[in-house]
Amino acid sequence: MKYQTTQSILLAILTASGLRAGAETLRLDRDACLQMAMQNNRLRKVSEYDVRIAETLVQQAKSAYWPTLSASGMAGIMDEPLLFTYPAS
Repeated sequence: MKYQTTQSILLAILTASGLRAGAETLRLDRDACLQMAMQNNRLRKVSEYDVRIAETLVQQAKSAYWPTLSASGMAGIMDEPLLFTYPAS
């Protein structure tokens, strides 16, 4: 019984796909197929991002050896003039 159910499902799928046989088919040469495969390959895109991440990590590691420059400053404003009073001797 299970075998007959599987056969009838498979037959229905093949029949349905056969109905589309009249549709326009796409003919590609080898180079076009390779180009389409490269464009649609998700693993290739992930690998490209992995390479970019690795390059960024290498630059970050090398940055520890670059010279650094630091500066600091301080400023202040006095509202009133300074008055020095000397104790009487």
